[in-house]
Amino acid sequence: MPWTQQQEDAINAENTSIIVSAAAGSGKTAVLTERISKIIADPEKGVRADRIIIVTFTNDAASELKKRLERNLSKLINDNPSDKYLLEQQVHLKNAKICTINSFCFDLIRDNIEEQGVTSGFTVLDDIDNKVLKSQAMDDLIDYYCENENDKISFLYDKFCISNEKRLIDVINCVDEFLESEAYRDKWLEKANREYAKDFRESVYYRLFIDSCVKKIRRAKMLSDESVQLIPKIFPDIYTVAVAVKSKDQSENENDKIQEILNIFENDNLPNENDAERFVRFDDKVRISKNTECNRELNDVYAAKRTEYIKIVRQVVKSAVAAESDFYESAEVTKVLTEVIKKYHEFIWERKIEKNALSFDDGERLTLELLSDFDEDGNVIQSETAGNISQKYDIIMIDEYQDSNNKQDMIFKLLSRNFRTDENNNPMYGDNVFLVGDVKQSIYGFRLANPKNFISTFKSSEKYDKDSTSKNQSVVLNKNFRTSEIAIDFINYLFSNIMSEKCGDINYNDDEKLYFGAEKYKDIPDCKTHIAFINDDEPENDSDDEDKYSERAENPEAAYTAEKIAEMIKNNYPVLDEKGRIRPCRPSDFCILVRKNKFSAEYVKQLSIRGIDAKGAEKKGYLKSREISILIDLLRIINNPLLDIPLTAVLMSPMYMFTAGEIAYIKSFDNERALYSLLRDIADGGYNGFSDIILLQRIGDFLDSLDRYRLDSVTMTLSELINSVYEDTDFIPVMQLYSDGEKKRANLRSLIQYAANYDENSSVEGNNGLGGFLRHIDRIIKIKKDEEGKASAPSGDYVTVQTIHASKGLEYPFVFLVENSDYFRFDNDIAACSSDGRTGYILCDNKLMRRYKTFQKVMLNEEKRHETLSEEMRLLYVALTRTRQKLFINLKCGEKALDRLQKLIDLFMENNGNTDEIINSATSCSDWLWSALMLHSSFKNIADELDMDYYEENSVNYCKDDIFEYEFYDIVSAAENEKSQEEKIAAPDNEVYDELLSIIKTEYDDTLSKMPAKLSVTQISHKFSENEKFDFTLRRPSFLLGKSKLTGAEKGTAIHTFLQYCDFENAKASPADEIARIQSLGYISQIQADSI
Repeated sequence: MPWTQQQEDAINAENTSIIVSAAAGSGKTAVLTERISKIIADPEKGVRADRIIIVTFTNDAASELKKRLERNLSKLINDNPSDKYLLEQQVHLKNAKICTINSFCFDLIRDNIEEQGVTSGFTVLDDIDNKVLKSQAMDDLIDYYCENENDKISFLYDKFCISNEKRLIDVINCVDEFLESEAYRDKWLEKANREYAKDFRESVYYRLFIDSCVKKIRRAKMLSDESVQLIPKIFPDIYTVAVAVKSKDQSENENDKIQEILNIFENDNLPNENDAERFVRFDDKVRISKNTECNRELNDVYAAKRTEYIKIVRQVVKSAVAAESDFYESAEVTKVLTEVIKKYHEFIWERKIEKNALSFDDGERLTLELLSDFDEDGNVIQSETAGNISQKYDIIMIDEYQDSNNKQDMIFKLLSRNFRTDENNNPMYGDNVFLVGDVKQSIYGFRLANPKNFISTFKSSEKYDKDSTSKNQSVVLNKNFRTSEIAIDFINYLFSNIMSEKCGDINYNDDEKLYFGAEKYKDIPDCKTHIAFINDDEPENDSDDEDKYSERAENPEAAYTAEKIAEMIKNNYPVLDEKGRIRPCRPSDFCILVRKNKFSAEYVKQLSIRGIDAKGAEKKGYLKSREISILIDLLRIINNPLLDIPLTAVLMSPMYMFTAGEIAYIKSFDNERALYSLLRDIADGGYNGFSDIILLQRIGDFLDSLDRYRLDSVTMTLSELINSVYEDTDFIPVMQLYSDGEKKRANLRSLIQYAANYDENSSVEGNNGLGGFLRHIDRIIKIKKDEEGKASAPSGDYVTVQTIHASKGLEYPFVFLVENSDYFRFDNDIAACSSDGRTGYILCDNKLMRRYKTFQKVMLNEEKRHETLSEEMRLLYVALTRTRQKLFINLKCGEKALDRLQKLIDLFMENNGNTDEIINSATSCSDWLWSALMLHSSFKNIADELDMDYYEENSVNYCKDDIFEYEFYDIVSAAENEKSQEEKIAAPDNEVYDELLSIIKTEYDDTLSKMPAKLSVTQISHKFSENEKFDFTLRRPSFLLGKSKLTGAEKGTAIHTFLQYCDFENAKASPADEIARIQSLGYISQIQADSI
């Protein structure tokens, strides 16, 4: 396929830095490979392959890129076998820096090891080991301050904690995690304190707070203005009806009050306490009697608007009153907290020096220290080392640039040739950089990626022109070669209506939208996006608790999705394969995308019910998996056999297969003693009453193996000990008998490697050996940083169920986007920080025993909310662009979901078809999907079908493109149909009925079979079997025999007895006849019958 003009520009551009915005499916990797291949194959350019840096974010991507380059160069050499230049480049390519950013940083540190505090043989800590080390350093920190500077730690404790120190540890960890993304963490800490050293009204906090208050109060004023305008529409006679006059006066007075508040903020002031008390006081809404003639619907709208503006005013005014005290209190907290965090970093570094180990964060931080210096004004400049290194490399290429964090971005700016700064002294890239990425696919904010790096670099670049002398230019690749045309049309329709700088960080304009390029899909029918409206009456679940989610008897959405896939496979739905041939679809053509792993299991289960294999993400962590838990428990009792719970778990595991009854039998000899001691005495013959010879032998075998393992734990490494256990117990073959046996085998094998790594890296005094390993495991469990378990994949063809994050870079013919009503998670951390040095906290008032957010925290939360919404929108974009042929989107339409939809429709109509408010206040992806559907001409039919109160806005230019199809799936109707089938009961066969009844009523003389061989005196005196009752009759006392009325309790007994024996169909037809029948059978007396 020939290159497009944009692709050629990206491949051939030279003498300038290039940033390429490469949309999904635009051939980014092919362009990157072709550009590098042409450069290193051109002797006129004279660029040696080992003078190129190519960095990616994964080892797989780096390896794949290097293989492609080697393959391209090999083809050229095959065509020109005597070309000396190409042969030399082939050698140089083997030494080229084609690696991950972390690998590049560690290599740079090793090359300059004399300037670091570690030796060249340092090890790299993985995420879990790093978290464990930091947890240990946190213990060191708390101990240090409690012993040496107790006043400071007590001050912070009072500000953040009420019951224990957990929240103080959380705030330290929260700020420290944020600092991992900052280029210069110590500079940031200094800046945070410097801003608080200013007078409140001179600080950046004051300016931002005033702007925030003005924005909010302006919204309240707008709502109030609308409310004033509604009053004449609510009441037909506004001047004579008393309630109308009162409502008019109330709305106008409140409008004047809000204007007064707005004037204060716009004049750069804050309300004083006296004014504030008046501002937050609002009278109850004027009550309208039932007899008053008015427009009730408009009155409800008025009430809702009034409630909202009152809420805004009260929040803003209360926050304004407390703002100054919040500022100075936060200043004190920040001063002490930053000092504590610096000390925390010292303790972390001491432990790392002791272990001679670095984390990934250390690699980037130390690299930055090597490359950067500062001028007398504190501005960043290249260090001498950076200047020297930058001359060694002719080209720097960064793949997936949108996922870079602030440190990584700064590293490559400093490494670029002719590094420079802009007019504000902000560092900029030099002229030998090639950046590739797509900001619409920046979805790793939880890893501290900053998409604004891409946006700012792109905006500061000129559009590419080969005749331009600009040193920073941009190229846009927006032709999609992956997806069918009608699927692209739907994606463009959706994001052109929901993605903007306000939500998504960029405007989805002509440069950003996708253009169809996959000509092979031109004639494929039925590629329209399929939207299913599912009547799911289960409540929407906003919990991340997997167990709570799994409590549902059945997820209708999962059932529908599995049924749809099964139907398509059964009907041989056509799919276009990679070679352009049409064939029937198979399970591997389908991918179900979920936002969280907790949803996966139900979809795998529903597919399995329909006979379709599926692979889902592992929900439980590695250490929580059954097989690893057993091994860890065995290691615990090897280390200390007196632990009853781990010992019981091991005995009852597939290793030794003791039953609960056998354990109970053993414990019955002495319930107070430790189980291990009891087993020892039983094995040594200490209990003469122990009569189970086979069980005795098994106890002896277990104790012998435990003794052997305890001895081996002293002489063997951890990995050797675990391997010895596997061989002795055949544990791996046993675990492989389970349905997910391959996954269990992989987990057990990886435990050996995990233990080997621990043996290699546990050189710190007191942390080596089995005891140290178990303490290490306990810390991992404590900090809740367990690894994911090995995913279990069925053999052969299977449907993939995975998270959207895991799907990035992959593609499938059919993609199902499900669980779109799952709520977004907004920041709720105890502390919030921003790159410009601002902080905000949730502080404690220990006198009132309450927690409160400072105004800084509220503002930062609003900023974080915007960042979260933008990332969630980009996540939606990534999900939808995974498809090659057809998209399937599910939307819930249960009772709760429809209530939410009606609110969105009301907002849509109130705003005359403008969806901005819906988009910016979204709580889930379904809100965005609904908002886009409202702008389509077919929504009127959808709303009618769902019985929504909706009318089309004349001012809206509705889309009429035939880009999606839809269906309604009603789980309730399906259940009712099934129930109606069940209610069609066939007439009984009387002969069969009589025969069954005679069999059921047959009584067997089994008295002797129930009689025990031995009875104790107590059993004889207190126990009788069911058939050994005394034959006696209970009768009423003679003085009650003539009684004609029953007590309330006796009437209740009569009714219960009747209901126990009656035929409900007969009772429904003739209650009196059925009562008489039951009385004739002797179940109730005549008096009881009369009382019913």
